[in-house]
Amino acid sequence: MNPWVLATRSEVELAELRESLAPHAIDVLAYPTLCEQAHHAPQQWATLRRRFDDARCIAFTSARAPSAVLREAEPYALAQAIVGIPAAAVGKATATSAAAAGFRVVVIGDAGGERLAEMLHPRLNPGAVAVHACGSDHREDLASGLRRRGHEVLELPVYAMSPAHASELPPLPEVPPCAVLLSSPNAARAYLRHVRAGLLRVPHIAMGPATAAALHGSAIPVVVLERPTADAIVEELCQICS
Repeated sequence: MNPWVLATRSEVELAELRESLAPHAIDVLAYPTLCEQAHHAPQQWATLRRRFDDARCIAFTSARAPSAVLREAEPYALAQAIVGIPAAAVGKATATSAAAAGFRVVVIGDAGGERLAEMLHPRLNPGAVAVHACGSDHREDLASGLRRRGHEVLELPVYAMSPAHASELPPLPEVPPCAVLLSSPNAARAYLRHVRAGLLRVPHIAMGPATAAALHGSAIPVVVLERPTADAIVEELCQICS
């Protein structure tokens, strides 16, 4: 059996990482500690309808958001129009999800929201609105990065995440993983509800300081990735699993 990594993400969100780890013979098991739910934001949709002609970009920082934004757009008769807005995405997996939903992806970032904001800055004229289609609980680095550069951002929550029940999680192999990848603060907190004693000494990799902080008081060994890029994740996993 190859070394394997437990990741608190869904299968669709792991495609890019799985592809990157394949040459290193490291397997990844999806352990989605959070479940997606619909989230309605009528006030933000009313703002988007009013400012739609000013929207010059729709940004996605998760692979869940593209299909969710189309679902939420239906009651406002905006689904067909919204796919005409040029799209930006963090990472290949999110870009692939956006393209599959019908969006034209013009910018693909590789290092989180702040980097995506830097890449979008030259494309946004004064007065333009950047729409951030996101989860109800999301990182602020994209919006803060754009606003710091003088751009207007409409944060549009289109889904929410809730802790998964134990019965919804997959069974784990008897052989423990070489590492556990924690993808967000909420995912880490949900993971703590289900963590087995055999995993307590396994190295855990937190994607950012806020995710690491969610483990405070747990005594779980954790490595913090300040910039959780795909390359940084792969490098850390290869070092641990070698």
